[in-house]
Amino acid sequence: MPDETFAEYLPGIKRRWLEEQRGWQVRRERAWASAHRAADVLRRFGATRVIAFGSFTRAGVFDARSDIDLAEEGIPIAKFWRASADAAAVVGDFELDVVDLQECQSALRAVILREGVFL
Repeated sequence: MPDETFAEYLPGIKRRWLEEQRGWQVRRERAWASAHRAADVLRRFGATRVIAFGSFTRAGVFDARSDIDLAEEGIPIAKFWRASADAAAVVGDFELDVVDLQECQSALRAVILREGVFL
């Protein structure tokens, strides 16, 4: 394809790319709002700390496959699964993964505490 022909397509390509980026930003903002709602649910079950981590917390990494990852501390083990299910019910079309900060592997806990966002 000659360079001058390709140049005709550049404005459209750039416009579509910018629209896609705006769409991802809106979806990421929705993910944050959903994470805060889920954190509120987890606190009602006794969570003393809720930390967001994973791809949705990092700009430029969030994409269509991104879910919401939350770590909690303080929910009694007998209530953990119910709390997780109730939290998942408030996040809309996002998948939610909840981990117990005290029960997860130490390497994951270190990453969460170092890179996570406290809600």
